Amino acid sequence: MLCYGGACMKHTVLIIEDDYSIADAITFMLKNEGYHALSASRGEDGLKLLSINPVDLVLLDVRLPDINGFEVLKKINRQAIPVIMLTARTDITDKVLGLELGADDYITKPFDIRELLARIKVALRRSNSSREDNADIIHISAGIHIDSQARRVEKDGEPLQFKPKEYDLLLFLAQNRNIVFDRSTLLDRVWGMDYQGEDRTVDVHIRRLRSKLNDVDGKIIETIFGVGYRMNQS
Repeated sequence: MLCYGGACMKHTVLIIEDDYSIADAITFMLKNEGYHALSASRGEDGLKLLSINPVDLVLLDVRLPDINGFEVLKKINRQAIPVIMLTARTDITDKVLGLELGADDYITKPFDIRELLARIKVALRRSNSSREDNADIIHISAGIHIDSQARRVEKDGEPLQFKPKEYDLLLFLAQNRNIVFDRSTLLDRVWGMDYQGEDRTVDVHIRRLRSKLNDVDGKIIETIFGVGYRMNQS
């Protein structure tokens, strides 16, 4: 659990495991330990959950009914989320492949639930430490990054000029990559609960951001029609 200024947030763990008894046991353990747990029995379903939820760690089974766990791992790695592989296999080749593809850890079934919990805590500590070391610099896309400490945005080494709310909106989307936000939520989170203006304010600011980022086709900040906006993972 992370706490900032007195407010605490649960770590969210996504379990992608087709054995319901194992998934249920892990979910029960995580909730008892104060974690928020999401669960999917298929790889594609797990990736969908990952695209709409902020996830801190993934527990990933190698043998899934739809796609290979290693293929899921490759897609998860684009988001730099720690992954612990779960498998009944004991072949060292599988373990090496998982680690080479970017898995943070590997545990073989059957496992002691206490050992899994310990490995989750270690992986999260390692991930949190890495994020803190790099928290000031947020990469948006090739050549574009935010220095949050300096409230500065650069493209190919040159500063880009943003008005205060433009910057705040850009930073919020960058800190919550791959999550879709409707206009009302963006107004609340960026402009504040007391904002009395129109939803169109968000659309105007999004257009300005895209113009300054040269995001003419909306690949960086994507419009989700009928819902709102999200910043895609670079």
